Amino acid sequence: MSTKKNIKEIMSKRYIQIGILIVLISLVGLMGTYAWFTWKSSSNTNVTLSIGNLADVTFTSGPDINISNLAPVYNYTDGVSTTFVMKNNSTTNNLNYEIKLDVTSISNELKSESFKYTLLKDNKVVQTGNLKNAVNGKTLTLNTGLLAKGSTSNYKLYFWIDGNIENSSSMMNKSLVGMIDVGEKTTYINNLYNNSTKTPVTNNSITYQYDTKNNLMQDTAGNIRYYGASPNNYIYFNCDSYPSTNCELWRIIGVFDGKIKLMRNKSIGDMAYDDDRHDTYLQQLTSNDNNSAVKMLQYDNDSEVTAKLLAVPDSGDGQNDYSSSSLQKILNNYYYNKLNYTGTITYDFTNTGIKNDTTRNMIAETTWNLGGWDTSNIYSNVMYEKERGTTVISNPSDGITRTTTWTGKIALAYPSDYGFATDLSKCSQTLSNYDSSTDSYACRNNDWMYSIITNSGSGYGWLLTPSSSDAYVAFNVNSDGYVGSHNDVINYVYIEYGVAPVLYLGSDQDIVAGDGSQSNPYKLTGN
Repeated sequence: MSTKKNIKEIMSKRYIQIGILIVLISLVGLMGTYAWFTWKSSSNTNVTLSIGNLADVTFTSGPDINISNLAPVYNYTDGVSTTFVMKNNSTTNNLNYEIKLDVTSISNELKSESFKYTLLKDNKVVQTGNLKNAVNGKTLTLNTGLLAKGSTSNYKLYFWIDGNIENSSSMMNKSLVGMIDVGEKTTYINNLYNNSTKTPVTNNSITYQYDTKNNLMQDTAGNIRYYGASPNNYIYFNCDSYPSTNCELWRIIGVFDGKIKLMRNKSIGDMAYDDDRHDTYLQQLTSNDNNSAVKMLQYDNDSEVTAKLLAVPDSGDGQNDYSSSSLQKILNNYYYNKLNYTGTITYDFTNTGIKNDTTRNMIAETTWNLGGWDTSNIYSNVMYEKERGTTVISNPSDGITRTTTWTGKIALAYPSDYGFATDLSKCSQTLSNYDSSTDSYACRNNDWMYSIITNSGSGYGWLLTPSSSDAYVAFNVNSDGYVGSHNDVINYVYIEYGVAPVLYLGSDQDIVAGDGSQSNPYKLTGN
């Protein structure tokens, strides 16, 4: 007789009870709410997890689930389950959580595609998987997710034997013993920062905690960022194969909502923020007072700007809504897919674009904030809030409705990213004064992004945030180091400035090797 039995045969002869002992141990005590404290199992094994006071977890069904008889079923709802409630107490930080099964022991016969789990969040299925790859003494990640700041969600986790496929009779009377582990998903960088000695640094009346050993700091929203002139934040990315075959050098901006944020270590070239409304030919300068390029030259005598304007097309000013800009389309279609772009200007991304599907799949689709402001004469913490605000141009002359968010994969650095990248213990200026000589240019000279965005001070570079006072203006970093935002010619979106792509890695990606130095960059698995 075959060791495989079809579930329909099994069910026709009544259920064969597959005796599986499942001990699912929660992090919290019976019928109570706890803030991630120590809990002792029945075997008196200490389990300690800490997430500060970010979240509470309540297991309403008790700490233990003991099942002696588990039969094949047609639907997960007929399996066994545990329920819990997760509440994010923070009003400023989202919680990147991780639900894991710490496997104490599992019989080989249960390592099957038919032995499944299903997780519901607020009555909606968010994850289904199996225990085929479970290993004694190892942790199996069941789900990762995001719990928004100030929110509460209800979870229900099922374990079940799928009766819609064949199941081996050898599964009978076997057992699984494990522990359900719900906690914050942290990264290598989080752990570096959390385990370091902190130094308080006050800037704009706000005290930040600096990790001076690793050049890491925590901003006002709880994000972990690299700062300083030359932090060890190099990482291999866009590789032929991972972790380190024919890779590009990128830089880690920091960790945001559990995801690592990267910037390419070099610009991919000068491009307009938006040139969709331009003709394809270059403007010829004349003495005609109505000539747009002549008019614009009247505003600025800067030789670099003048050189740029000599090549300005003759019609249209472009627009500063990144979601519909030509730059967004170029980065997320042509650069992302390693294609040639032929528009008002031709760009060849066959050598500089994203190389393969492995890398593309590592990039997280992310909601980017497009809130604007009318000045850069503010500090980084204030700019961070403005970027996440809803201030946009009201009734713009171009008739384009501005959005406050855009969801996609590749964008640019925020002005606040550039601002926080400096050493705030040495820089006391607003973003508009990062070129100040009063502190010996400490802001730009201690900002690792400056050389990337401006090509070592030889040019300007685009930032993501639009102006809220002029439909044709976006923020940028001037070659001298300050963040420009005024409604003058040097900030018009149709001018070509440097572009350094910025993206987030998926929450499943983390560092597996390297020390972050330029000679030994961090490495990713790429899986």
